Amino acid sequence: MKNHHVIYLPSLVLLTTLFTCIYQIEGFISRPSLSTKSFCINTPSSLQSDTTSTTTIQSNDNSERQSLLKEILQNARSNGPIGIDASESSQSEIVDIADKIKTHSISSPASFQLRGTHSLLYSLAHSVSEDGKKKATASSGKLGRFVGKVTQEFPNDKEFRNVVQFLRGFIKIVLSARRKILDDERIRVDFESMAFSIGGVQLMKRKINGGGIWKVLFVGEFEEDDGKTTLVRLMETPSLFVIAQNIDK
Repeated sequence: MKNHHVIYLPSLVLLTTLFTCIYQIEGFISRPSLSTKSFCINTPSSLQSDTTSTTTIQSNDNSERQSLLKEILQNARSNGPIGIDASESSQSEIVDIADKIKTHSISSPASFQLRGTHSLLYSLAHSVSEDGKKKATASSGKLGRFVGKVTQEFPNDKEFRNVVQFLRGFIKIVLSARRKILDDERIRVDFESMAFSIGGVQLMKRKINGGGIWKVLFVGEFEEDDGKTTLVRLMETPSLFVIAQNIDK
């Protein structure tokens, strides 16, 4: 009997996690503020070629831009993707930096060509409970008591996938969507399907409805201390998201 318990308990935990994911994602998929991570979903190494755009990223004040980027990346990385769990002062600080840095973005940031895999660094996405408390949502990678890695995959200019992975990818949730550029700063996102996989086996895939209009606040490059280059994106969905991609020049 003990052996049966050892065998079936992990399966029970995984199934409970799966149905928790289904319930929470379906609850938040219809909201206009749905995102990533994004994840932007989040978000897979199969597309990690990190193809860069031919668009030139420039700023009138490169030193100030680099300083602000360093500050926002340090803040995002130290707090992690679940920004709503940080102190209110920390949340206000990163929002203030985002407001300053958006003036240093390339022109028409919504039109910047995206390829490969981008990782969610920080998100202020949340819901409000009946007692008025703010709770992190699935778009930042938190489902119940589980926290996953959120990335976004861009195979072309019109499609992308928000991917949330738990247990190093053993459990994976993929939201497939289409995007359309509305103007220099806004894109229209329409989600089309949601798939669940455990252990590399797809257990469920279904059509979904939902999406909204996302505002691209900033797109720019940052040179890390080790000399590597990071592409940084800031978006409002309307919650603030900080998303990054390592670039091989």
